[in-house]
Amino acid sequence: MPDGDGFISPNGMHRLAALAQLGAKTVVALVMPEPEIAFRILALNTEKAHNLKDKALEVIRMARAGTKKRPVYHIVVADSRAPRDGRFIERLGYFNPLLPKENKDRLKLDLEKVKAWMVKGAQPSDRVMRFLDAAGVAKREKHNNPEKAIPRRERKATAEAKAKAAGEAKTASEAKAKAAATAAAAAEAKAAEQPAAS
Repeated sequence: MPDGDGFISPNGMHRLAALAQLGAKTVVALVMPEPEIAFRILALNTEKAHNLKDKALEVIRMARAGTKKRPVYHIVVADSRAPRDGRFIERLGYFNPLLPKENKDRLKLDLEKVKAWMVKGAQPSDRVMRFLDAAGVAKREKHNNPEKAIPRRERKATAEAKAKAAGEAKTASEAKAKAAATAAAAAEAKAAEQPAAS
């Protein structure tokens, strides 16, 4: 809309509020003399701001609580940008790793709330996904890492042995290639001598 010498946007405050909610530190402004083009750009910018807000994923993860060396974890829905133990949207349950595995108070989850948040697009962390898989709510795909079970010292020793074997194989192949080249050169020299002798 014309405003003296320039134009003002009809929903500038709405856009500023959206940018503040997204955590933007700067606002880029374009000055357009044609009102139609200015309003088209404004509509695109507002749509982009809404799309960015939708991409701010909520995650279902564990937040550490308890005292030193006695952890208790709250299972919470939080913004993915929030700190691990910081701000959260909703608490869904808790996990106490100090209790024995057969104790039913070790893990408490409100599965209905978890399902509702997953329908909204919240992504569970790997550890929470394990709990949901055990409860039969979601299927966790198996990770294939056969090296993880081997202790570090043994892993290092096997890696060194493999490197040593590869080095020996390389030197053996180089020696074999050198011997073949020498034999070929000797055969050529012998072939060169025979015509000269006849």
